Amino acid sequence: MKTAKTHIEALQTTDGYLREAPITFAEGLTCIIGARGTCKSTIVETLRLVHDLDRARIEGLVDAPPGSTPAQGPRGLLRETLAGGSAVCSVRRTDEHGASSVLRLERSIDAERPRIYRDD
Repeated sequence: MKTAKTHIEALQTTDGYLREAPITFAEGLTCIIGARGTCKSTIVETLRLVHDLDRARIEGLVDAPPGSTPAQGPRGLLRETLAGGSAVCSVRRTDEHGASSVLRLERSIDAERPRIYRDD
């Protein structure tokens, strides 16, 4: 018996230092591997923002306290990453009959919630 499945296909930003680096995810991806400083945490936290997961953590990652520095941790990471733009995540949902649709979730730093679009 087939079951429905969902997977993240892609993540991109409209501005900031990742705007020239759209990321595509292979179906079945379970980890992100890379050297120190290659944006692994940034990718995970950007996905968290777009999917509206863990609001308290998102708030800390958006707003850095005055006078803070990057060495003091990830506070303000998302504001720096998006630089006023937004993050867009494409998610493919395939039902038990094999029919699929793509949802695009888009969220900017100052948005209360992500906007969701359905691409058919």
